[in-house]
Amino acid sequence: MAISDYSTTPASNTSLSGIDITGATGRVNNGDNAIRQLMADIKAGTVYLSATSTFLAEATDAGATAGPILDLYRNSATPANADILGKVLFNGEDSGGGTQEYASIEAVIVDVTAASEDGQLDFYVTKAGARTKFQSMTATATAFTGAAAYTFDGPLTLTSTDAGATAGPVLTLYRDSATPAASDILGQVIFNGRDSAGNKQEYGELVVRIDDATATSEDGSMVLKVVKAGTVTSYLALGQNAAGTATADAIGLPLGQLSFPATQNASSDANTLDDYQENASSTTWAFATPGTSSWAYAGANTVNYTKVGDFVFIDLDLSATPTIGTGSGTLTITITGFPYTPAAITPLTISTMNLSWVWPASRTQVAAFMQTDGAIVVTGLGTGVSQSLFAASNMTSGSAHLLRMAGCVKVS
Repeated sequence: MAISDYSTTPASNTSLSGIDITGATGRVNNGDNAIRQLMADIKAGTVYLSATSTFLAEATDAGATAGPILDLYRNSATPANADILGKVLFNGEDSGGGTQEYASIEAVIVDVTAASEDGQLDFYVTKAGARTKFQSMTATATAFTGAAAYTFDGPLTLTSTDAGATAGPVLTLYRDSATPAASDILGQVIFNGRDSAGNKQEYGELVVRIDDATATSEDGSMVLKVVKAGTVTSYLALGQNAAGTATADAIGLPLGQLSFPATQNASSDANTLDDYQENASSTTWAFATPGTSSWAYAGANTVNYTKVGDFVFIDLDLSATPTIGTGSGTLTITITGFPYTPAAITPLTISTMNLSWVWPASRTQVAAFMQTDGAIVVTGLGTGVSQSLFAASNMTSGSAHLLRMAGCVKVS
């Protein structure tokens, strides 16, 4: 006899699998009535089990068949979309002694159409006294709701087996706001760890915001932040300038520094900046034939240079005092540790020379050139005469010689 044959009216339950339980003469009347009431309760769908320990459903099947099975079957003659097929309730007492649902699992029909049925499984937790849906699983997606923070203890891997060119897997952060507006923060990816005191500490984050929500002309920006001296600080902004103002075509560096490697990673692309370097140095001076000459460098003898791509911008503020002795020949000035090779002889602009220099005869102008070996020479120029390179004879022994010059040198 099936439970479906039971009646919710106790008096109508007169037999149990062919055994008379009418309570007639010769039968145990009260016992029969109890059985009839139990059948009615079961048919009504309420089964009450009370225990202080564990209820066990056990199967001894040693094969691969599933078992034991807990089957919640809603045997409706008119199933419809949105029907709730069943619930698993987790109830307890609250501080006032009332029965309180603290969590539940619920199954729902999404599409009842034969051969194309869809279902949904929802997980609820009580939040601030209200039953709140926190997770909903359907055939197309798993939705996390309830404005909660979700923690995954261990690696989270998204896998796609699509062999085509379509992107996948895809991680989408969707702020489904009914009133999107400029400056809305659409989402964050936050990287946390612990500090030396064991406290939870944010070490970096990725933030995206709306800068213009106007349909068909939307603008957004993305900011990369890391912690600096205990404060989360913006380091790189896409779609913002360095001040954080929305600028659609800009890449902002809020801290103002962009670092290149010490060794250039050369690019053949004319539109790629592949090197930047700032440095400072000094110079050494010498005659072609040093003889007994010597040099003293007092006060200014500084060189500052900046390399951008394959151009070096040089600024020299020099002072040297020679003791000429038997020194002779052309004067050369070498930048100490200059690491680049000029692609060609390059003129430098002289802005200052003091009176210690002896001007070459018939020369009315002066110029400086950086040679392809990096050495600098100074030369006198005049109309109708050849250039005259400055040499020992153009300097005053024991006097400080000031020389300020600058230029831009293409290097190879």
